[in-house]
Amino acid sequence: MSDRAEGARGSSTDALALALAAIGISVSVDARDGLVVLRLPPGAPAPRGAARESAVSICRGHGFTHVAVEFEGSDESRASLSRN
Repeated sequence: MSDRAEGARGSSTDALALALAAIGISVSVDARDGLVVLRLPPGAPAPRGAARESAVSICRGHGFTHVAVEFEGSDESRASLSRN
């Protein structure tokens, strides 16, 4: 896990990962500005329904405005993103 610079809310990716683990979502976390990427281990299902809503709420509570999910070990997880 990489640490996010301490922001106004004092959150970090480590604290976010622990908060998500507390609701049963085990992920590694990476962040850039307002975007957080939750990396699910191979074979792990994506959070759905109430778990998804809780995860998004927790991410927002840690200061993030956008949430992305990456499935580790998947060819789709290597898609490139435009920096424009």
